[in-house]
Amino acid sequence: MKGISGYLRSENIIDSLAGSPGVAGVHDFHVWTVSTGWVSLSAHLIKTQTADPSAILTEARMRLFDRFGIEHITIQIEESGNLDCSTGTCGEVEPFAPSSS
Repeated sequence: MKGISGYLRSENIIDSLAGSPGVAGVHDFHVWTVSTGWVSLSAHLIKTQTADPSAILTEARMRLFDRFGIEHITIQIEESGNLDCSTGTCGEVEPFAPSSS
């Protein structure tokens, strides 16, 4: 992905987010380096029907910091089945689902 630090792999970050409890998928994912050592991330997380959005956000923030050192994040939580997002980019790519491994 353009602008990302060499030590980070977007696939690993997506898999980590998609594997979080209550997350049905990830889309509209972007990660980039603002300056040396300063990585930013934005993503839309699709929650399962019964998941608590606050718990998903807390878990995502902890995973991103603990596993990847990413602190500057913007995450949008969406209802399952609702890909009608405000950016207009959500339908361009199929949502990333949790990997089976």
